[in-house]
Amino acid sequence: MLHQYIFFTGFFLMLCNEIPVVSRHVYAPSMQFRKNMEKKFGAKWHQAHTIIDYVWTGLVFGGIFLASGSDRILYIS
Repeated sequence: MLHQYIFFTGFFLMLCNEIPVVSRHVYAPSMQFRKNMEKKFGAKWHQAHTIIDYVWTGLVFGGIFLASGSDRILYIS
């Protein structure tokens, strides 16, 4: 049961983090937002993104690692 919370917390963080990353390629205001954040925060903007990437990746893989049987297959598929 704990693995579900871990996995889906990571999955939710991934969605919140990666949707804007992908959308900047197709939606000009997203790219402008990124440029404004880079101007305002500089390297800290990229550092925060890197930390979020490590957190969601760790949570997703931690959830997969702790899962067993059909849950693990579901998470991987």
